[in-house]
Amino acid sequence: MRRIPFGLSLFIGLLLVLLNVYGVHLLKKMPWLPDDAESLVASTLSEREGVSLDGIQIENKDELEFILCRRISGKYAGDRIELSWIANGHPRSQSVQLVSYFAQTPFPEIYLVIGFFSIAIGVFIFVLKNEELRGRLLYWLILTFSTAMILVGGFHCLDQEKLSFLPAGVLYMCYALTPAILLHFSLSFLPRSHPNWKITLAIYLPALVFIGVLEVLFLNSVLSESILAYRSYHDVFLFFRLYVLLYILGAAIAFIVHYRKAALQEYRLQIKWILFGLILGMGPFVLFYNLPKMLSLEEFISMEVSMTFCLFIPAAMAIALFRHRLLDIELVINRSLVYSILTVFIVALYIFLIRVLQNLFSQIFEIQDTVVSALAAFGAALAFNPARRRIQEFVDRSFFRSRYDYRRCIRSFSQQAHRISDRERLMDFFIDQVKSSLPMVHLGIIVFIQKDDQNIPLIQREDGRNLLDLTTYLHKQQQQVFASRQAVYTEEILDLSLEDVLTDKKIELVI
Repeated sequence: MRRIPFGLSLFIGLLLVLLNVYGVHLLKKMPWLPDDAESLVASTLSEREGVSLDGIQIENKDELEFILCRRISGKYAGDRIELSWIANGHPRSQSVQLVSYFAQTPFPEIYLVIGFFSIAIGVFIFVLKNEELRGRLLYWLILTFSTAMILVGGFHCLDQEKLSFLPAGVLYMCYALTPAILLHFSLSFLPRSHPNWKITLAIYLPALVFIGVLEVLFLNSVLSESILAYRSYHDVFLFFRLYVLLYILGAAIAFIVHYRKAALQEYRLQIKWILFGLILGMGPFVLFYNLPKMLSLEEFISMEVSMTFCLFIPAAMAIALFRHRLLDIELVINRSLVYSILTVFIVALYIFLIRVLQNLFSQIFEIQDTVVSALAAFGAALAFNPARRRIQEFVDRSFFRSRYDYRRCIRSFSQQAHRISDRERLMDFFIDQVKSSLPMVHLGIIVFIQKDDQNIPLIQREDGRNLLDLTTYLHKQQQQVFASRQAVYTEEILDLSLEDVLTDKKIELVI
């Protein structure tokens, strides 16, 4: 990729990061009705009775988003708003003090952490793989998705300053582009390197149309301060939800098709983890929030809760990238780095436990704070070291499994092998140790001795059947690793030229 497009792409990513931070700052000031008033509005609307806020009548709960927008209402958490409704044919009203929407749970900060984690992965991919279409698509997919997730809602971001229009406007652009880029990315895994320009245009055309329409309707409803204009925006947004649903389903189907057609297990695992991230991350949002909204039903879970499941997307993407070499990225992760991150986590947990135990002891027993702190620290310390060892072992098993099993196998073999003096018994012991670590059906060994420039079999051991009738080939090419394609994850450093011979003799790997 040329230097100017490369630098411009990273610069746009930096702008989006700054915009996300500003958007979270605006979201934290978002006012809302207290729970009892919100429940009153919901129940009154369900009975088809009239409800109005400061004289503006609403038809559904979604319109609270518009009326409580700071640009429209001019109100903040702590200010009061007049709530009027009709109960049993009689008009009622009360003054309600607005609260902060995110007072109970810091959802904006949660989204920001998930988004920044995702963006870090995207930048890493783009720096290494910007020459490849798939690498560029994944970078822009992560950027647009993270921005749409962090900023959550356009009206929520608006404030009295004009600069607040910027994150709201960018939100609709990223929200519309994310499904299109996702579908384009999924099609890039098909046998053809990438769709032709006509298919690409067809993919992005609906996104561009929705960007233009939603931006115009959004600005019109805000600048005119008209609830009728907002209702036009809301009606179009229902069709936009259908577009999002269809594109995500299309991408999932494309990934499933490629998964079924992939010959190598390595590629299948890459696709599988992308699918896992897509299903676990986007599934709750699509099925339990977006779909009910499309059908004009009450959502099963709130948008904020559904979006927290997006944590699975960068987690699954990281596993696909670093463990299964998605986009042919091979990265050796230092165990000491993982342990350092783990240490920070454990120290934070340690402090948290001290605080929890301190509060618990002080409520149960009437003791001075210094005694409570000492007892809490002692109790947490008792659990600290065993927990640290358990977590380190879990990290080794989960993320460094090959090295973990290899070290365990070598340690077990070394502790006993030096006591065995008979070579036949040593071969048997070696076979038993390997089979206890690897899921093998049969295993055989030939030990060669070099004599007069020839390799002569010295020891031959078979397990169950004669699997070693390949000495003709092994004499000539001892350094090669022969394999059957169906038995391995990757084709690197492997010789597949004897696949027919291996298949005939029911052998999968020869080292």
